[in-house]
Amino acid sequence: GFQAISDTGGSERGHGMVKELTDNLTFIRGNHTFKTGFDMAYSRAGNNPSAAGPQFGTFNFAARYTGIAYGDFLLGYPTDDVRATVGIPAVAHNSRYATYFQDDWKVSRKLTLNIGLRYFLQTILRENDNSMAGVDFNTGQMVVTTVNGQLPKLALPRTLAAYGYVTSESKGWGQDLMEGDHNNFAPRFGFAFRPFEDNRTVVRGGYGVFYSTVPWFVGPYRLINGNAPFVLNETFTSGATSPTITLADPFPGSGTISANPNATTVNRHMRDPYSQQWNFTLEREVVSHIGMRLSYVGNKTTRALQYAWEHNNPVTQVAGNLQPNRPFQPWASVSAMDNNGNAFTNQLQVEAIRHTTKGLFIQANFTWNKSVDNVPISAGYQDPYHWYLDKGNADQIRDKVFYGAVTYELPFGPGKSMLSGGGLPSKVVGGWMVATITQLRSGQPFNVNFSPSLAGWYANRANVVSSQLYPSNQSIAQWFNPAAFAVPSPFTFGNSARGILFGPGQKIFDVSVLKNTAISDRVTLQFRAEAFNLPNTPSFGNPASNISVPSTVGTITSTTVPARSIQFGMKLLF
Repeated sequence: GFQAISDTGGSERGHGMVKELTDNLTFIRGNHTFKTGFDMAYSRAGNNPSAAGPQFGTFNFAARYTGIAYGDFLLGYPTDDVRATVGIPAVAHNSRYATYFQDDWKVSRKLTLNIGLRYFLQTILRENDNSMAGVDFNTGQMVVTTVNGQLPKLALPRTLAAYGYVTSESKGWGQDLMEGDHNNFAPRFGFAFRPFEDNRTVVRGGYGVFYSTVPWFVGPYRLINGNAPFVLNETFTSGATSPTITLADPFPGSGTISANPNATTVNRHMRDPYSQQWNFTLEREVVSHIGMRLSYVGNKTTRALQYAWEHNNPVTQVAGNLQPNRPFQPWASVSAMDNNGNAFTNQLQVEAIRHTTKGLFIQANFTWNKSVDNVPISAGYQDPYHWYLDKGNADQIRDKVFYGAVTYELPFGPGKSMLSGGGLPSKVVGGWMVATITQLRSGQPFNVNFSPSLAGWYANRANVVSSQLYPSNQSIAQWFNPAAFAVPSPFTFGNSARGILFGPGQKIFDVSVLKNTAISDRVTLQFRAEAFNLPNTPSFGNPASNISVPSTVGTITSTTVPARSIQFGMKLLF
């Protein structure tokens, strides 16, 4: 039918601010270079609508009273409409502090050590009017921030009464829904060693702990304007035989509200995530102007962030509607942020560089990755109560990546070996440069899913029933073997691993041609011609992977790299 939208209140755009102060001190004593410093940052962000309360309406029309939907629209008789609040005027703020001490110690001409310690502190996010509310992980109750027993002034009485709540002070939490994390000490160690008398070989290595912030906008900030009692949606339904709502009076009285609203929350005891990073590198100048690098890089992330962890699915899958079996009532979905996850990466890097000589520069590197974690981003956990079983290939990881770049300045024109005599011919043929970039990347992982056919069954990952996961004649029409997977028994979870299969890789070859023409000593005109994906080689996306749709399963219908594009440009440098 027809739909009209009314916005009876305006709102300003969201805004943010960061104030940062840093200072560093360095002093040298003998073979030691000491460094220390600090960093302080104050962040504020929020939205500031011009008024709070119900401001946004949606109207629907159907052929109820005149037999023609357009007729009901002309008469101003909606069949139903919705009135909803816009975001509350919320302004949140927090601060971050960091300090460090570091000593670069030249033990000898061949050996240098780097020893340091850093400390990081992120304060709790607070809202200026204390307008925050979240769901308690243990009880499922809505907890609303109070200060000296006073509820936030923007809390809506109707949602407080409808869904129930407890106050932060009554739970002994004070005014904060989250706890602070004050133990973020991060040691660092590194070394550089030249084992031979010449400078052509260097061995480097290091280990460090690195803390990360809890991202407030996708986490704690959702406690401000994503929950009751700060949001309200009311539905008004017109009479079955005669109109009871009109465009002149679209919201008579109070409408009905959802008995089971969605909610968002953050684990009160969440701590800052951190990673342990280490590396070992061997560098060698093989021949003049050509260097080789071999590196092993490792990374272990602890307390990795879980962004949209469903916390209110039934603990046991049983037949029937999900809502009566949800553990936390009256809520429907409870989307939570937590950071119990772990991630582990091992990486081998090989690089060769030919430094610029006679106008030629070449760089090539190859990376071999193995990255696993239990923090899916795109699909979420299949079983939120056994989330640690979702260990698999990290989302979007590419196991093998090759990158090559070549830049060549043509040997013509002023200062070059050919046609350097000057004049117009020298300007025409001089200043040309050709550059190419080649990227070869293996495919990304994906899950094999199914669509549950029974109410109350929320599992979505298929069972593995054969070891032959890929067909012998693999193509974009049949990238994997659907017969290797099956729908699990009703109300059970599938046993296939997360990210069990990999899609097609990418082949990208870009070329650019540049010409620099000196107009004067200070002015240069540059012409550029660039071709992206010059061979127009298709790089395909992942296949359809829902075995409940046999007509498309295993088939690839998308690409990940745009078709060939060519562009020209002129730039004046002065």
